[in-house]
Amino acid sequence: MSEMLPRSDGGPLRGMKMVNLKIDGKEVEIEEGKTILEAAKKAGVRIPTLCYHEKLLPIASCRVCLVEVEGFEKPVTACNTLVQEGMSVRTQSPLLIKLRRESLKLILINHPLDCPICDRGGECELQNLVYELGISEEPYFVEEKRERGPQKGAVSFIRHWPDRCVLCLRCIRACQEISGARALELEGTGYAARIKVKEERCLKCGECVRVCPIGAMTERTFVKRARPWQREEKETVCSHCSLACELRIKAFEGEAVGVSSEKSLCGKGYFGFQYLNPKERLLRPLIRTNGYVRGGTFEEAVEAVRSALKKVGSEKFGVILGGRLTVEEGLYLKEVLSQIGIKEIGSTSHFHTGPFFKAFKEVFGENCPGRSLEEVKEADLVFVVGDLEGENQVSANWVREAIFKNGARLILLYPRKVLLREEADCFLQVKAGDEGLVLGWLIQELGKKKGFEGLSVGFDLESVKNKTQLSEDLLKEALELLSEAKRPSFLVSSLYGLSENGQALMEGLMSLGVLSGAMKEGCGIHLVGPQANMIGLSLILNDGASPLEILRKLEKGELQGLFVFGEDLFYTCPKGLVERALREKYLVVWDLYLGPLAQRANVVIPGLSHGEKEGHFIDSSYQLKKVRPVFQVEKEAIPISAFMQELAAGFGLKVDLQKIQRLQEELIQGIKRFEGEGRIKVPSFTFVEGFRLFVERAFLNHHLGTRDEIKDPAMAEIVGTGRLLINPDDLPEKGLKEVKLIGASGEIVLEVQESEEILSGNPCFRVGLNPVNFTEIMGEEGEVPHIWSAPIKRIERV
Repeated sequence: MSEMLPRSDGGPLRGMKMVNLKIDGKEVEIEEGKTILEAAKKAGVRIPTLCYHEKLLPIASCRVCLVEVEGFEKPVTACNTLVQEGMSVRTQSPLLIKLRRESLKLILINHPLDCPICDRGGECELQNLVYELGISEEPYFVEEKRERGPQKGAVSFIRHWPDRCVLCLRCIRACQEISGARALELEGTGYAARIKVKEERCLKCGECVRVCPIGAMTERTFVKRARPWQREEKETVCSHCSLACELRIKAFEGEAVGVSSEKSLCGKGYFGFQYLNPKERLLRPLIRTNGYVRGGTFEEAVEAVRSALKKVGSEKFGVILGGRLTVEEGLYLKEVLSQIGIKEIGSTSHFHTGPFFKAFKEVFGENCPGRSLEEVKEADLVFVVGDLEGENQVSANWVREAIFKNGARLILLYPRKVLLREEADCFLQVKAGDEGLVLGWLIQELGKKKGFEGLSVGFDLESVKNKTQLSEDLLKEALELLSEAKRPSFLVSSLYGLSENGQALMEGLMSLGVLSGAMKEGCGIHLVGPQANMIGLSLILNDGASPLEILRKLEKGELQGLFVFGEDLFYTCPKGLVERALREKYLVVWDLYLGPLAQRANVVIPGLSHGEKEGHFIDSSYQLKKVRPVFQVEKEAIPISAFMQELAAGFGLKVDLQKIQRLQEELIQGIKRFEGEGRIKVPSFTFVEGFRLFVERAFLNHHLGTRDEIKDPAMAEIVGTGRLLINPDDLPEKGLKEVKLIGASGEIVLEVQESEEILSGNPCFRVGLNPVNFTEIMGEEGEVPHIWSAPIKRIERV
């Protein structure tokens, strides 16, 4: 039989052995290795299930999916019985109905009939099965019922109902197979068995809640609740990271009350929806006149901006766009502001895509890979550089799918002991800033194996071992895995680009991709990051000007004014540079809240929330994702299109909507899936001695608020407050709760968490919802802020 490779469209690959069978008289052709249940779905025949879930390996514990097979002595479970040539299956018979009814009656022994008060009432799989099979009594009972579910959970927004649990084990399997957290386990055996929570391992992702077929685990992030027939479910996409996952918002009485999705989501996507219900939002434009701020009308605000443009000169203004604006908003702004005469237009998305796209151009000669991130599921080797669970958890789930279902091997390069290391064949833990040593040696040695004898990066094995403290066996194992891979895939976090060596690191990773055939026979080189439309906006602006370059021109006086749309620069750019750049400059901000940046503005235009927008994102798979409005736009909120139309009118210009539509079509048509060879680019790295800081969870959505002004309570619990993870050996004094971190560009006081997960001399700042922001110590040099391997002068007690 030919090797079985999954294909993205679900169809069979050429050469795959097919099996023919009949289900309820219908002829079905399906790939060998599939189950009866999968064949029935293909034939459009429904077989009832309870413990089965399509994302999980089948265990056949509930016995509800029993079917009869001609020639078999007894009924078999459809979820884990493989198809055979010529098989004849019957899914409905008096015997099967009787057996299914008996299975459900046994399950109901320990399940209360509290449907009227259960959160899952009306969408409970067990309730539906009981109704479908006509069970109206409970003939079996026990004197002492046992609670099977956990007594308590790891987070406040997941509520456990231990008496409702039927031990289908979906939650345990999802926690192991999908998220890899292994925070749930089975305690005890037989009738005394129950589910136990290991709080310290919980990722707060909600995968257990999503797969629970009943109401044993429910989401409780919002006080307001509604039954399925009372609420609406509106399709849109998540804005928390570059995966832009598709989901449905549960809306009731004009507010988001929950989220649902057939696909995996991370905790931010599943629980972090309350920012869609913006409280204390801006309800009218604000205009600063003679040092005083007053409320004004939309017309007054536009006139103030127009007057400033004419007085100072449009060419003296710069523009910075946030990475969560839609494609349409980006095109509108670029078209209108360019016509007015503004030349300096950039986006904070440049921080995340700039080093990667420039490296890709150098190595492969194209602007972007154009490859679907889901190709990683088909890989036989995955090379990960980054903390996928912390930044883009769904991509980590896809890596695990490749491991569990495709037998893929995993190499992980990261400075902290993250969860994904438990699945890794090679975990290469090196200090932030030393990754170039590993990449350089691998390029050199893999080149030799591939016949590039003259390829030398200048790194010998002994020096790499001494500087990184990695063992020779580990380095050689990583090399062997790369040399043997037939379908490798590389995933890199955009945070790795935010350093002096950012582009060089990306070039090094891509050169490994060239040597291993990742962009030819393999499964691609992929970028993930924190902004939902970072790729779309970078493509619109052709990567555009760096916001740091625009700020430096403001500081020098080359520019006299600045527009900022959907971003707060105090959360994304070096704080000192922002303050100097905006001194005595004209600032226009379009945003939802009166944040630190908007408080300094001359004109503030009240913007739209993500739940009010209609448009598109381009995600990390280079796919166009539809952003749909969940609510009606607040009458006081002003869409970017309305602002730009009114502004253009004052200059005698008219917005050509058809042209903007054409530009969008050309943008999408211009994204081509790259498949081919590249050139090996020997990267040049700069290595820094001494203490170095790296930052995680940077560039969170600024609409989530801070610890003192929380906009989304569930997100506040998921993200927590910012902390400095530090190896105990690096503390100035044992037992300290706070330290002063003194960097090259400033100093901040941070809460401390001692951690053996990181190496000595390489502390990690995990950004959270707290007033102290990492932008106070960001490096200002170059095109991107330096937050990866940032030099630290010293750490002191407060």
